[in-house]
Amino acid sequence: MVQQRLGIGRSRFFELIKSGELRSVRIGVSRLVSEYAIQDFIRRLELEQNGVEIPAEQNGDGAAGATAAPSENPVSIA
Repeated sequence: MVQQRLGIGRSRFFELIKSGELRSVRIGVSRLVSEYAIQDFIRRLELEQNGVEIPAEQNGDGAAGATAAPSENPVSIA
């Protein structure tokens, strides 16, 4: 489960989804987060903590990298 991997609770998880910091897709009643989205989220956190400014198109608000790679394995959280 994504929440366990990131060490966060349900509320924080949905805050990250709502803000666009963690990308996901909804299929029916399930919300899926790809392995790529998890790794990208962690990479951006590491960069921010090291003082690297992330361009707006790469900061999780949609534009760059929003398309899933064909080999991604989505992780269901619902």
